[in-house]
Amino acid sequence: MKTDFTLQQLQDPCLEEVDKIVKRCFHCGLCNATCPTYILLSDERNGPRGRIYMMKNMFERNNDVSSDMMRYVDRCLSCLSCMTTCPANVEYRNLIDRARDFIQERGSRPWQERVALTILAAIILNPGRFSLVLRLASYGRPLINLIRIAGLKQLAAAFDIISKSRSFRNSSTKGGKPIAISKLKYETKVLMLAGCELQVLRPVINDAAIRLLSKRGVKVEVTSGSGCCGSLMLHMGFQKQAFEFAKSNVDIWWKSIQDESVDAIITTTSDCSATIKNYAYKLKNIDGYDEKIQKIADKAMDITEFLSRTDIGPSIRWSSLKVAYHASCTMVHGQQIIEAPKKLLKNAGFTVVEIPEQHICCGSQGIYRIMQPEIAKSLHERKVLNISKVKPDIVATGSIGCIDHIGLGGNFPVVHVVELLDWAYGGPVPEGLSHFESFIYNVPTPPGRTMEDYLSL
Repeated sequence: MKTDFTLQQLQDPCLEEVDKIVKRCFHCGLCNATCPTYILLSDERNGPRGRIYMMKNMFERNNDVSSDMMRYVDRCLSCLSCMTTCPANVEYRNLIDRARDFIQERGSRPWQERVALTILAAIILNPGRFSLVLRLASYGRPLINLIRIAGLKQLAAAFDIISKSRSFRNSSTKGGKPIAISKLKYETKVLMLAGCELQVLRPVINDAAIRLLSKRGVKVEVTSGSGCCGSLMLHMGFQKQAFEFAKSNVDIWWKSIQDESVDAIITTTSDCSATIKNYAYKLKNIDGYDEKIQKIADKAMDITEFLSRTDIGPSIRWSSLKVAYHASCTMVHGQQIIEAPKKLLKNAGFTVVEIPEQHICCGSQGIYRIMQPEIAKSLHERKVLNISKVKPDIVATGSIGCIDHIGLGGNFPVVHVVELLDWAYGGPVPEGLSHFESFIYNVPTPPGRTMEDYLSL
């Protein structure tokens, strides 16, 4: 795609980056065929090709942001399906992140949206505040109605979703010291990012991961001080704040890597691992970070990616349960991790079935379902319908957003892949699956071995 930036404009590193990204696009339109919003709305402006052209014009003119420009960028899910489809490898995610930051700085949003975004950022990124809001939201309609009467409909929608979400529970995944639940000799060490939403909405996911890894000789340390990966801030258009989170995490992990050999930095939310892997792009050319960010990005892994490279031995249980695996967008499009989670589930004894239209987003994606509820609802209904077609007992995925979103209104339980793996390898029954206990059976312990020996394989 031809650009018209001036030489003076190209002195700006941001615009130079935009110029390089846009020039890779050659208008083929293949991206539109897999874009959820284009599929739903059949409008070029609601597809990647149209958005790229509009963003190009916005950056070239370097002027105020029109309401139309804001609307069409806001409707982008950042599901990255277009990047999987693109034959020219256009870095769309970095372009849309730049555009959101530009809009946040120069656009004129309604005050209600500005207030809602600010409050949401302050709440979701702080587990203590999020836990408090979860308690308040349990009081239900009166509080939500008061917020809606105040004109903050996005914030009311957020509270409404939170009030229907899973209740939080205490978890062992608090930073400050290595977590050890086994006396086995550790041969491998990993750092774990606890996550923002996850450690409030469903912290048992992290517990399952730690239990599964620890029993197999992997020392898991939840690093003290590491916070949000920056993903949600990028979705909101707060790029500078996202960079600060990223730099803080890199500094903390770098110190841990220098102090002791670390094999991987793992997350149990695919949104986080996809974002951390992109640190090398986001933080490039920042003094003092070149060496750090590449090494951190290279060590970043989703929990299922790490498990697929680790000999975790045979499962001690098998089941007749049929599991529909939902590949989150940040897993399949953001990291190109496609087969590993399914293979792990199959090896653990579950029957895994494919969901029709697997590549289409469920509609959660960061705070999308709060800011764009109509489109999110349509995508949710489409995803639930497709899941229903394969008649699963359980749905498994790798993102807390997908778990919470798909689980609202579906007639099937939705859990994290690692919860099912932990169960199959000797852990407790996952929350919400107790009625399936009769469907999973212990594998006989081999002669000459105790069950503890078998668990330590």
